[in-house]
Amino acid sequence: MKVTFCPPCQSFKAAVRLIKDAFFKHGEKEALRSCVKAITFCASESKGELQDFSRGKLKDLEDELLDKITSAIREVKVHFTSFAIYLHTHLMDETLHLFSVQDGNDEYSLLVNLKRLYELQLSKPVLVESMFDEIALTLHNFRNLDEEVLKELV
Repeated sequence: MKVTFCPPCQSFKAAVRLIKDAFFKHGEKEALRSCVKAITFCASESKGELQDFSRGKLKDLEDELLDKITSAIREVKVHFTSFAIYLHTHLMDETLHLFSVQDGNDEYSLLVNLKRLYELQLSKPVLVESMFDEIALTLHNFRNLDEEVLKELV
């Protein structure tokens, strides 16, 4: 037996999906805060299956955000390592220009997703333990950066 929802329920679900999408399309403080307020309101004030749906979308939003941050940390780490290797083999002033042009997207991705996490955490606690291992590994790798640079140069 297939359950069909009334048009208002379908509209509600579509609106929640659009709010989640808007959260990842914008990086401005007010837009992020509005999205967070709207989706948390839907997750707390709606009833029954609509509340479950909203809570699920809020959880999906959190998971996707943490995945994006972890991925951005990895990308920045890779580019930073390449940058350090390049520094050891070329002139400093040329390198700085190349680095800022080539890797701006990764830095932006990390920055804007951290802003999103901040705005989300202002309204509700977000468990970020899944990122701790990646951050610890990144910091450990930065300590060993000289060894990695030497390996690449040899």
